[in-house]
Amino acid sequence: KKYDPKDVFPGQLHMLGSFGLFSIDTLTVRRDSLIKKMNPLFKSHLRLHEDTEFLFRLSYYLDLYPGILDKAVAIRGVHENN
Repeated sequence: KKYDPKDVFPGQLHMLGSFGLFSIDTLTVRRDSLIKKMNPLFKSHLRLHEDTEFLFRLSYYLDLYPGILDKAVAIRGVHENN
């Protein structure tokens, strides 16, 4: 299902549908958009969920177009020290 970008932030905030399933591995954002609106990119003082907070701010400030990928585009390595 396609979603309008204006629905992404409320969808993430209220955990509606699959809005919370963004992956930084597959995210493509224009650099100039990040520089203008996202300073700092990550809030290093957060101990957990820096990426989740980052995605919330992205969806608030920028037009995110969510989609569904039916093929793997990234590989996650898991080992004992993760």
